[in-house]
Amino acid sequence: MKLGREMLILAAVAGSASAQVSDVLYSITATNGDGTASFSISQSELEAIGGTEGVISTDGLNWSLNGPLELRSTDGTLIATLESASSFASLSGANPDTTLGGGLGGSAGGSGSTFGTDPAVNVSFSVLAGASDTVFTISSSELTFTPLTNVVGMATAAITLTDTLGDGATITGLVDSGNIGTGPNGRDIAGSPSGVTHQYGAFVDGSAADNVITPFGFLLDSPFSVVGFGSDTISEDDPGAGFRPVGLDPVSSISSQFSFTLSANDTASGTSRFVIAGQIVPAPATFSALAGMGILASRRRRR
Repeated sequence: MKLGREMLILAAVAGSASAQVSDVLYSITATNGDGTASFSISQSELEAIGGTEGVISTDGLNWSLNGPLELRSTDGTLIATLESASSFASLSGANPDTTLGGGLGGSAGGSGSTFGTDPAVNVSFSVLAGASDTVFTISSSELTFTPLTNVVGMATAAITLTDTLGDGATITGLVDSGNIGTGPNGRDIAGSPSGVTHQYGAFVDGSAADNVITPFGFLLDSPFSVVGFGSDTISEDDPGAGFRPVGLDPVSSISSQFSFTLSANDTASGTSRFVIAGQIVPAPATFSALAGMGILASRRRRR
């Protein structure tokens, strides 16, 4: 696949803390009875293009695919079609709101230098399954940033399923099956649930050293079906309104993924957003400085 067939859109964004986006910005794997095909786009590939399209911000970026892309196996067999795709990673992904987390401080763009990043990852897609039921795994980039504490988060996802041949369409989630794939951004999921499967997962991590990520939440229960050339959309927010604690402290990276089986020759499109907010963990030097300030203030009070 030639990069010239894509429109690569990069946008620098501002943040109050340093961040790094994983080299792989977006990846998709499709597997059915005819074989396996995959596609990914990386920062190194973008940089190889040169010019303004190869300039990567260390704080975040947008990427989108222009036009359908056939996903073919190594022998040229058509497995599926990626009709559209996009990925977003940023430290200013949430609407600036100083109330996030019940007084955690200013958000991105706020005045406090130790408060208020709003790390966010979005991923979207539209796919057409091949001649047999097709398994898709679609992963966002992984956004790594200065560790945050007292973290709250919000995830939202939606999928539209369309029956293209009139014989019924079904989508069944696979995302909580123990890992987020074997691709470039593959990670093991800690404490994966059993029973009901889901089509989307949002993940946080405190350290990449153990190759394990912690679920923030799994969304979009399955299976989900439509009939008679029908089309329907399911969506879910976690929590239902506002933000909730993520259950991990500190947090230094976030990512997300869709994974599902789609019935033959049918289409599915999805959008998602995962955003957190928290307080930047001060560096050791900052702790020393704060401690010194406290001692000085104490001495002044004694006087």
